[in-house]
Amino acid sequence: AEMLGQKLLDDYPNNKIDRSQCFQSLGDIYKLRGDFVLSLDYYKAALDHEEVYPNVKTQAYLDFSEVVIKLEKKEIYPIVRLLILDRVKNSPFQLEKYRSYSFLSIINFRLGNYVEAIECSEVAEQSASVKTTDLRYHKKLGVITQREKWIDDLITCYRNEKAPDNEVR
Repeated sequence: AEMLGQKLLDDYPNNKIDRSQCFQSLGDIYKLRGDFVLSLDYYKAALDHEEVYPNVKTQAYLDFSEVVIKLEKKEIYPIVRLLILDRVKNSPFQLEKYRSYSFLSIINFRLGNYVEAIECSEVAEQSASVKTTDLRYHKKLGVITQREKWIDDLITCYRNEKAPDNEVR
């Protein structure tokens, strides 16, 4: 897959439709290998391509956000916050909302914005609890079937340990 992705990028540089997805797939490969730095570069390339070609969108922004959080790249948190807020606002998918607001919650906890962090975690929790959609023929499309343990554990840890005593836990 890595070789084919790289070949697509090298042999078809004018292919604007598949390029962003190819960058995202290469980012996924390196993330699975544990090379978060290289995966971050590929996700960033996908996002840069989507900036130039806004009609070709992927979920690279969520993967990018995940890696930024795992690497604790605090200098990139403001960019991630804006990126997530821009992309998630029109999403009909609960899974996308769950991941997006969970990531925003983690970032806000790390930045000391406890009230915002708790609000985001509550939106993420609401999204995770939705069992069907309003889509007529796709009642389960984008609904969460399995939560991401590392995300839930991290938010729970922050809610229990970092929230001020006067905050609701």
